[in-house]
Amino acid sequence: MEKQQKELNLSELLVLLFKGIGNMIKWLWNLFIQALRLSYQKKWIILGFIVAGLVWGYFASTPDKQVHKAAITINTLIKGSHYSKDFIKTLNADCGKKDRGDLAKKLNITKEEAEKIVAMESYYIVDVGDDDILDQVDYKEHFKGDTINTWSKNFLYVEIFSKDEKSFPAIRDGIVYALNNDISVQKEKLFMAEIYTGWVSMVDDELVKINDLQSKLFAEDVSNVTSLSLRQKPKEQRSDPNIMTVLGESKVQMFTEDKIYTMGVLNSHKRLVKELEEGSIRVDLPILYLGISNPRYKVMIIRAFLGYLLGLGLCAYLVNRKKILAFLEA
Repeated sequence: MEKQQKELNLSELLVLLFKGIGNMIKWLWNLFIQALRLSYQKKWIILGFIVAGLVWGYFASTPDKQVHKAAITINTLIKGSHYSKDFIKTLNADCGKKDRGDLAKKLNITKEEAEKIVAMESYYIVDVGDDDILDQVDYKEHFKGDTINTWSKNFLYVEIFSKDEKSFPAIRDGIVYALNNDISVQKEKLFMAEIYTGWVSMVDDELVKINDLQSKLFAEDVSNVTSLSLRQKPKEQRSDPNIMTVLGESKVQMFTEDKIYTMGVLNSHKRLVKELEEGSIRVDLPILYLGISNPRYKVMIIRAFLGYLLGLGLCAYLVNRKKILAFLEA
């Protein structure tokens, strides 16, 4: 009996829910019809408000009030994109302050250039398939927690909004300057440079040992070689340029593969040391200009729609003012 009562209550609840949704849709439809009817009846008043909105939008979107948009891709050798994203948030917070002195100091730019910055937004770049290829920008962080499509650990996409498009190079250099001069980044840079330099020194020593060992083996074997023994060896046995060389009655290892591998490791770590010296955080790609974020036509359309709503509200009050006054008096 109790189970039947619960099922009945649930069915009644669903009926009430769908009935409420239907009433809401009906109310919105009636409101829309009334707005159309009122717009036609008071068309000249509403048209006047729309024109006023267009004029308002036109003068509100003069060139000195337009906001330009550009994007850069930051390459972070140390600390990673997560740290850089959090750092950009602090810079964006400084953009909202009246006094831009702190922001100008952090970016190493003039206060006038800092005052032209409107905002800075950073987004992760998605590596689809985790194959070290940058594929797309994750604007809404849809790929958070995705095990197949991961965020790049070394690259970050940053959008810059400024009142002057000519200031983008200075802002770009300022962001890189601020990140590289951050205390945490500086400490990590010194630590990583010490590690890489130690590896370079160690691999250099190993390469010297390989060369010494090869020279020693050649010297020991050559001392037992005669021209007759070399002539007696088949031609195909006398030379194997990649791995072995025939000297006398023995084969001496040339360590070619070891040398190639060691040189590869050595050059890799030397490259890392050089990159750290050039800048642990930098921008390799050129600035991507994305146009004006608030173009004049867009501002005019928005202001015209606001004018329409204001005009519609005024007309609705004029038509129903007696009812409104009577309701307020009651």
